[in-house]
Amino acid sequence: MTGEQPVVMGRFGAPHGVRGWVRVFPEADPGTGLIDLLPWLIEAPAGWQPLELAEARVQPSQLLVRVAGCEDREAAGALRNRLIAVPRAALPPPAEGEFYWIDLLGVEVVDVDGRHYGRISQMLETGANDVMVVQGEREHLIPFVREQVVRQVDLEARRITVAWFEEF
Repeated sequence: MTGEQPVVMGRFGAPHGVRGWVRVFPEADPGTGLIDLLPWLIEAPAGWQPLELAEARVQPSQLLVRVAGCEDREAAGALRNRLIAVPRAALPPPAEGEFYWIDLLGVEVVDVDGRHYGRISQMLETGANDVMVVQGEREHLIPFVREQVVRQVDLEARRITVAWFEEF
């Protein structure tokens, strides 16, 4: 695959039945939208490889797919725990004031007084709010709460300004 980093959108779970169907655990909300984001890529030893879906079924509690060439339970089982990604370009533009986590990774974080905290190495979902893991001289966990904590997001300049205390 060329240049851009694929965006991990889920992983394969256990086989479903005996005809090559496999469960998918999406990481996106709503997870069922994953079937509309094509092409899918699967993580392989040689890098990300395109994957062709033969069929997909959205059920109330799960997403089931059958991969082209995957005709039995054993073939479906070989997919278990493998990551599913899509090219970044396949994602629709985020709504105003929203951001894809992949776009925040590596962004510099400074406070309103100009103190440098580091760069975002990871984003965490806690249930209450998302949290930026910022690596600098030390690690900072900063909640991604608009207005109260996150004052400005400038993706063009690759900088986020926060109202935060260095001690935290």
